[in-house]
Amino acid sequence: MSNYSLGNMHSKLLLALGFAVFILGCSTLDEKVDPLVGVWDYEIFNLPRGEPVGYFTLSKVDDQYNLVLTSPKRQMEVKDVSIEGERIADGRFVSEGYTIDLRGAFDGNAFEGSINAEGNVFRMAAFKRE
Repeated sequence: MSNYSLGNMHSKLLLALGFAVFILGCSTLDEKVDPLVGVWDYEIFNLPRGEPVGYFTLSKVDDQYNLVLTSPKRQMEVKDVSIEGERIADGRFVSEGYTIDLRGAFDGNAFEGSINAEGNVFRMAAFKRE
């Protein structure tokens, strides 16, 4: 083979490779970032032992959301997280022996919801970190 045909083949291969990278790069431009995913600073109001603060981390793998509550004393994974639209429709965790249900709605960078500790309902508010 001559140097010309090797160089020509090499140029075509590089061109094809560059085109493939361009196409794959453009396909990621269409992916939307889920606005709910992120870190949210929360406060729970009117609990008998004060108004605890902390943050929750909401992540998403494929179509499954994961939510972890972090307070100064502990970290709790919320089980069976179900998000419908911009609402947490279901989620529960255990704290101090109580099974606690978490529900609420997102509105931009704000979250307004409640926790239900076996019939005792407390308001919860959160704001997304920038």
